[in-house]
Amino acid sequence: MSPVNLEEQLRALREQTLRRDVLPDAWPRLQRRLRREPWRRAALVAGLALAVLVAGVAPGLLARRTQQPAVPTVDTPVIPGRPVVAARIRLDRPFTDVDVGFGATWVAAQGALLRIDPQTDRVVATIPVPVSGESASIAFGEEAVWVTSGQANGVVYRVDPATNRVTAAIGVPGGAFGIVVAAGTVWVTQYLPEQDPGIVARIDTRSNRLLAPVEVPNMPGAIRYGLDAIWVTSRFTVSRIDPHSGAVTQPLHRVGDVRAVGAGSLWGSFANSADDAGVQRIDPRSGRVVAAIRIRYGVLIAFGLGTLWVAQDAPTITSGGNEPAKMKPGKLYRIDPRSNRVLGRPVPLPGIAPTALAVGEGAVWVGELDGKTLTRFNLAP
Repeated sequence: MSPVNLEEQLRALREQTLRRDVLPDAWPRLQRRLRREPWRRAALVAGLALAVLVAGVAPGLLARRTQQPAVPTVDTPVIPGRPVVAARIRLDRPFTDVDVGFGATWVAAQGALLRIDPQTDRVVATIPVPVSGESASIAFGEEAVWVTSGQANGVVYRVDPATNRVTAAIGVPGGAFGIVVAAGTVWVTQYLPEQDPGIVARIDTRSNRLLAPVEVPNMPGAIRYGLDAIWVTSRFTVSRIDPHSGAVTQPLHRVGDVRAVGAGSLWGSFANSADDAGVQRIDPRSGRVVAAIRIRYGVLIAFGLGTLWVAQDAPTITSGGNEPAKMKPGKLYRIDPRSNRVLGRPVPLPGIAPTALAVGEGAVWVGELDGKTLTRFNLAP
């Protein structure tokens, strides 16, 4: 069979796959875990599942005649050690996002931005901001902490980390959910259902005013910054945005999503079924998947300390008979980018299931299922 005919059959196979229905329980846990992404509605998650399924079918067939591209060069040193629970911090309100910057751990909680001192593991500042307990997000840049309201009536709050005070509140029509800072600009995803193309709002950090928005093919979900680019996951594609010009320069059609950037690569999730799921490594230049690491129910991803961290949802144990199904604790995995393999033995999560994940200040921070407990993992020799 000629390469041309093979390509035509693959294209037809992809189109046929897109028309198929996914079983209703294909991504039940992923749908529950991604609460803070504005596209968490069941229909949109199912749409993403279709795109990921296609990404899993075509590369396997193409591998028969093409060689997999090489893994990008890894220059990030791997910090040695195994994760151990160092602290469990009980907060006074539910939270949705955790991130680390300016020498502190920041928590976007219901009605406030909390600042935790990593030296004492205590809340040292409670900054009142009317954010949602479900979908608010945090970013750092231009000497400020930025937090979104996580609501359709969107607001982005600018916080001075030197004084722990809100210095600006910028309204964002269409909502304010995911957020990154790059090239003197704040980039914010909006939730506008039933509207194509999707919109990424922009804020000038010098004037705190809205700039002209950037269009992406569909409603945006996850947004990440790295490798001098902004990566926006929509329902059926990942868009690469040049942070200097605002131009969408490289749509990636062969990957499901991008949820972390590190070691010269993009990292996303895939799920062909409940048992065939995990993390995929993507070459940012070609958009090709160069490695797939199977971790069942691994849905939260973050890069730091030289490795990729994956927090696993709680697997369900079916007991049979009339007894209800039970949940066993998920685990925290560490992936070595030099080998694309799990480093050491995964560590059980004390809170059964994760709701947030961040790496920084020499530690890994995991939000627990109760919505009010933050677990800190340190690296032990």
